[in-house]
Amino acid sequence: MHPYIPSLLLAALIATLTALPAPAAVAGTPSLQAQRQAFLDARRAVKRGQMKRFHQLSRGLEGYLLYPYLRYEELRRNLAAAKTKEIAAFLEAHDGEAVAILLRRHWLDHLAKSKRWKAYLAFYRPDYSATRHCHYLEARLRSGKTDGLWQEVEETWLVGKSQPNACDPAFDAWRAAGGMTREQVLKRIQLAMDHRRLSLVTYLAKLLPKKEAAWVHRWQRLHRNPDKELDKLTAGADPEWRARLFAYGVKRLAIRDEEKALEVWRKRAGEFALSDELKAATERSLGLRLAYRHHPQADEVLAGLPGADDETRQWRIANHIWHHEWPELLGALDALPEEEAKEDRWRYWRARAMEGIGNHAEAQRLYAAAAAGNGYYSFLAAEHAGQSPQVHNEPLPVQPWVLDQLAKQPAMQRARELFELNLSSDADREWYYFTKDLDVETKRAAAKLAERWGWHHRAILTVARTGHLDDLELRFPTPYREPILNSAKQAKLDPAMVYALIRQESAFKRDARSPVGALGLMQLMPATAKRTGQLIKRPVRSNWEILDASTNIRLGTSHLNHLMHQYNDNRIFTAVAYNAGPHRIRKWLPEDEAQPADAWIEGVPFDETRGYIKRILSYTLIYEWRLGRPLTPLSKHMPEIEPRS
Repeated sequence: MHPYIPSLLLAALIATLTALPAPAAVAGTPSLQAQRQAFLDARRAVKRGQMKRFHQLSRGLEGYLLYPYLRYEELRRNLAAAKTKEIAAFLEAHDGEAVAILLRRHWLDHLAKSKRWKAYLAFYRPDYSATRHCHYLEARLRSGKTDGLWQEVEETWLVGKSQPNACDPAFDAWRAAGGMTREQVLKRIQLAMDHRRLSLVTYLAKLLPKKEAAWVHRWQRLHRNPDKELDKLTAGADPEWRARLFAYGVKRLAIRDEEKALEVWRKRAGEFALSDELKAATERSLGLRLAYRHHPQADEVLAGLPGADDETRQWRIANHIWHHEWPELLGALDALPEEEAKEDRWRYWRARAMEGIGNHAEAQRLYAAAAAGNGYYSFLAAEHAGQSPQVHNEPLPVQPWVLDQLAKQPAMQRARELFELNLSSDADREWYYFTKDLDVETKRAAAKLAERWGWHHRAILTVARTGHLDDLELRFPTPYREPILNSAKQAKLDPAMVYALIRQESAFKRDARSPVGALGLMQLMPATAKRTGQLIKRPVRSNWEILDASTNIRLGTSHLNHLMHQYNDNRIFTAVAYNAGPHRIRKWLPEDEAQPADAWIEGVPFDETRGYIKRILSYTLIYEWRLGRPLTPLSKHMPEIEPRS
């Protein structure tokens, strides 16, 4: 395992690294190319089970820095025949490295399948897998190591989603020991309802007496049809259940019709035995739903809560902005924690509020103070202060010799070699495990090293974890320049906006895949890519084609052109459509009066989309600077948002 590297010891680290050989990936010799090809062929052979060919190809690669990956693949394939000592030796030799972490996971799965619980305990290390954690609980149970076990089982139980079958032995033992009480079952049912896992709720209801199970089924019906079921719910026996269901029904109704939910709450809350905690939780949820829709009574509901949290504070502010309630906005800003109030976001809105009440001198002072950064609010503040747009580039002060020595770390060598071989998942894993525990200064050096290698998405993600956001050349690179400029021109798009979108969507990771299936640099859903391909007579036959950089950029810019045309070149609406879908826009339009764009953006109900719009606008300006163009004021791309009518 690589040591933790505090900044004060960086010089000592570098001194110890000078004797390490230069990374093979830089050499570029024919022998390196031959090693690379043999490695890739051997890796392919072992994955296909062609062991004779694998041994032929891997012979002579023992000195190649990625050779441990071949040993890992060989051991992984033959776990049933592997000797415990052989596995332990590999894990010890590569402790902390990605190959050891991967092999340990497979070995643990094999041990659990084989019911070798003592060995499981010996090899187990915590990771993100719920299945392995539950096997660990079972291993402790079978081995008699039960000190503190029931507390861990309880924590594993109390989640709002289904746990894997591997957890059943621990849950069954806990239940037999009397740990799975009625209260524990009800807590989990509440979590499952909050996460809308109704099938889990059906299972959990079977653990309750029939009478209480009937209330749970009524709870499920109320989830599906709150309006109808609330009408049926009256005061009576089992007041605890009736109060719980009434509160839930109001929260559920508010998602569909916040006006009616408010009416039902005010009219009927007194009928039920609501605890103070349940009443406050319901009013918080209702108040936020009203705030998402900019309801005039949202602030009244949120102001009545016994305590404020970040979300309720920010939505009270957003609603004051939406309704142009400048004195109230100033009061809400005054209530922010001191450090939070210093953020550019809130300094900008304090300036807008001062302007709104006619205190122009103080507004100008605040605008000027907020204009010093490189973000959305700084760019807007500069405009209000009468300044031309400008960016403030502050390169990270990392000496080249520091990068040279950091590059000689074995994990960095492996990461780069995997990156050069386009084995991006393995490369990312190596990078992650090496950098995750580095101190801030060394992380910054690692980010600059990734930039030097052209590994842009790693540079972007790594420097973001250090808090240094003003090295704009590092954070906003310009790879794929020719295909982006050509495709943008063909699609009649601003290339700075295309760059901004790619930077936001994938951070220039060519083979990026999102959890919902979006692919490539511009994160296109396969259906969108294929439909766009038909329109531009560039048929898409497979998802692999979508991952090709030039193809992805061509399809993505064509899709972006379609959205821009659909929304009359409104970049705000185009960003919303690209991120959240076109159907959201009409729902979020003002009801009656036009809104200034900055106020409308602040009131977008989805946190992700609200941030997405701001980043696309501000990143576009930064990319104008990166492309050597004059900077366009953000206001040019922020027309008033007209009402729905």
